Amino acid sequence: MIKSPGLHRVSEPDLLRLLRTIARDHMPLPVTRAGLLLTGFAPIEADLDSLVGQTKQSVISVLSAVLRERRERPSRTVRLAWDGPEPTGAGSARPSDLLLELIANARQTVLLTGAELERDRSLLGSLRAAMQERGLDVRVVLADVEPVARERLPALAYELFHDRSFCAVLYAPVVERVHGDMPFCLLVDRQRGLLLAGTPPQLESDDRSISAGFLIDDVEVVVALESQWQTLIHTAALQPLSATPEETAT
Repeated sequence: MIKSPGLHRVSEPDLLRLLRTIARDHMPLPVTRAGLLLTGFAPIEADLDSLVGQTKQSVISVLSAVLRERRERPSRTVRLAWDGPEPTGAGSARPSDLLLELIANARQTVLLTGAELERDRSLLGSLRAAMQERGLDVRVVLADVEPVARERLPALAYELFHDRSFCAVLYAPVVERVHGDMPFCLLVDRQRGLLLAGTPPQLESDDRSISAGFLIDDVEVVVALESQWQTLIHTAALQPLSATPEETAT
């Protein structure tokens, strides 16, 4: 059991909102009561007493552990993810919060599909940091692009991330074999996943474009979904990019 007095009274949406605030450096650190009040956590400030004085990494670790413990309890296998002009309703959670939580809790593998290098730069940057910190096995399938644009992808990937190892985990569809819009999903540790339709959430933006989907806590479903993507990779319908500094000059 997580030793975090008070946190058991905090709702999951509030825990996710706090995790997002800390991850984005939107709160002065180490955590102070004044910082909690200034960033909109006044109603639950008393329940967050155990976090006061903690560093960014400590808070992220505690919140991730509490969220993971709750996920391990018997619960629904599917949960609504929703974002739009109106606040997230009861029984649902913001996709951006769920993406951050899934990446924070990833321990072995991550598969992200339907990503775009420039649009999803913040999300990819978070994934790259997690890969470096925890040695995750990461694969990113990029959204379908025009043949001419695809030729620029290796150079653009290196231009954005300056990291040869991260560029090596990027895959692009072969236009002759893969057609149509690429679904946006994030699968973690072959156990949990988020599948979305609509505009993918931007982690560092307050834009509330409509996005809807499901958080899947069903190992059998997640494994089956990941296997479909792995088949496309193994049959070369999705091919890896090979970005190097030299290619950026071409």
